[in-house]
Amino acid sequence: SKPQLSRVMAVAASHAEQEVVAEEECDAGPIPIARLEGSGITAGDIKKLLEAGYYTVEAVAYATKKMLIGIKGISEAKADKLVETACNSCQW
Repeated sequence: SKPQLSRVMAVAASHAEQEVVAEEECDAGPIPIARLEGSGITAGDIKKLLEAGYYTVEAVAYATKKMLIGIKGISEAKADKLVETACNSCQW
């Protein structure tokens, strides 16, 4: 009957929405470095990291402070902030 079909369709749509939300929360794979912007990390910092070959949050999280301060324009304090922010962004 039509009312039963409508109810089935509504339940199916609800399940589909829940699956999309679950997929968005999982976000498997490397995290693009642009996600670090904010919280004291500027677009300029992101540009410097990209130019130095750091394309993912994980790459920054695993970088040593010495590696990061070797990038022109990245201070010791900024390197600490980058690693801290990157580690907090990773869901290990």
